[in-house]
Amino acid sequence: MSNNYFTKHLKEGEGVVKIIRSYLLSHLGSMLISLFFIILPFFLLFPLFQRGFWGVLIFFLLLLFGLGFGARFLFLWYFNAFVITNQRIIDFDQRGLFEKTVSESIYEKIQDVSFKKKGIFSTILNYGTIVIQTAGTNANLEIRNIFEPEKIQELITEIQKKGLKKGAEELSARELIDILEKAKEKMGEEKFNAFVKTKNIQEESKDDSSQNKEE
Repeated sequence: MSNNYFTKHLKEGEGVVKIIRSYLLSHLGSMLISLFFIILPFFLLFPLFQRGFWGVLIFFLLLLFGLGFGARFLFLWYFNAFVITNQRIIDFDQRGLFEKTVSESIYEKIQDVSFKKKGIFSTILNYGTIVIQTAGTNANLEIRNIFEPEKIQELITEIQKKGLKKGAEELSARELIDILEKAKEKMGEEKFNAFVKTKNIQEESKDDSSQNKEE
């Protein structure tokens, strides 16, 4: 299947880092149920067909139930996803065939990223639940049965740190530009340009003096 469903609503300059879905082995029960009802009618093929119309009907009903159960499971598994981008985290929660909830959080509002494992199978197979606590009125984001949740926790934390550092650098640059613009308005363009030119000459003189001393 294509991931266009998850990427078509991304913002300008936003890129997908990783799309995460639940670990398939954590759904072993659902897969076995589907497989059981797909295989069962073939084991009962001759006894059922000997019963005529009703036997044939039961055969196809069992088969259709198994296929339908499996198709529904795959649909919900595929569309339940965590999309990690360079700007935010989007949680696609597909609760039924016709029920969907989409939540998101930008990295600036993420307060804590944690994971938890519960039970022997979760520990042995190394899967767990990722919980992202957000600030304000935003609901916490949660996705269950993720393989190697500790690595996903590290990934989100690393992206968040880089984003906050970049944001601080951009803010500092904007603040400097605002200060220069205000100084230009108060001094007038001509005086401001003369002041900048004088500072450049002074800096060049310092550099030349430093080079002469080194020589």
